[in-house]
Amino acid sequence: MNNLICLLFLIPCVAFAQHSFLRAPPQRELTKKEHALMEKEYALWEKHNQCFNNHKYSAKQRSNFFPFNEASVVKLVSFAFDPRDYTDIFSAVAINHFIVNSDKIIEEKVLSKKGIDSLTDILYNIGKTPVGKLQAAAVAEIKCYAPRNAILFINSEGVVTQYIKLCFGCQKYYFSSRKIRSMEYCEQKYDLLKALFLTQGIQYGTVLPKNEINGN
Repeated sequence: MNNLICLLFLIPCVAFAQHSFLRAPPQRELTKKEHALMEKEYALWEKHNQCFNNHKYSAKQRSNFFPFNEASVVKLVSFAFDPRDYTDIFSAVAINHFIVNSDKIIEEKVLSKKGIDSLTDILYNIGKTPVGKLQAAAVAEIKCYAPRNAILFINSEGVVTQYIKLCFGCQKYYFSSRKIRSMEYCEQKYDLLKALFLTQGIQYGTVLPKNEINGN
């Protein structure tokens, strides 16, 4: 009986000790100097995230980047996306050979040489504004992915050899090959790509929902 009484007495003590041990220490307020430094760093990051054209690559250099260098035709498309439908619009049948589900295509436009130049300029010359050394910052990842647009690379035989899928709502992309040169993100990057799609007449997935295209 005495042992039981001692045990019952010790349980709340142990629980209190654990609670005290796990409790987070009180946070101190930032000094004026620390607050000013933090605001300065935040302002630098805001500036750094703005898009900036560094004109690093000429039009000829950009046209030699894979897969632009192997494509006879570069086409912009929009396609229907249904989260309940797990079938992809693209099906790989061989290396560098994809079949496109044409039933899902809503709009398409072949880019002219000028259009390709504008596209590669956005992809490879436009990136973050250089501001010097910055402290590391955490990046919040957007979980959604609902692509409705794509860039198709088609060879002389009419075969889609590569593609880039774009989700403007989530600001995410997917490359069909690791050989495709990555693009640097900046705050207005997807707005610039959307504007290019719109100038080429691709509305679905960029601004207007399907039932508003052409007044339908």
